[in-house]
Amino acid sequence: MNQLEKLKQLSEKMIGIVIAEADPDTWPGADKKLSEMDESERGDRYWSKKNANQVISTAVKLETLIALHERKGTAPKEDKIPEIEKKILNFEKAAKARIAKVANG
Repeated sequence: MNQLEKLKQLSEKMIGIVIAEADPDTWPGADKKLSEMDESERGDRYWSKKNANQVISTAVKLETLIALHERKGTAPKEDKIPEIEKKILNFEKAAKARIAKVANG
């Protein structure tokens, strides 16, 4: 199996993890208002949100690696680098939106 195939397999696994980690119904205190949570629940909920954010960031970076690997061998000309960086940022933004859409069902 080549590296691109491995990256794509990891990406598929990450989507499942993103869906599980980003689901606020699974976070501590999910059935309570913030004012009803004790300190421990608020802290655990905060950690869960941070963890979900990091999982999403990892998934987006993985998608970026896949895109870069697929473009391998097509090195940009120096005057095109800022344009490509803008495209990468747009791709990351689109990937985050796609993941958020998948996570929200």
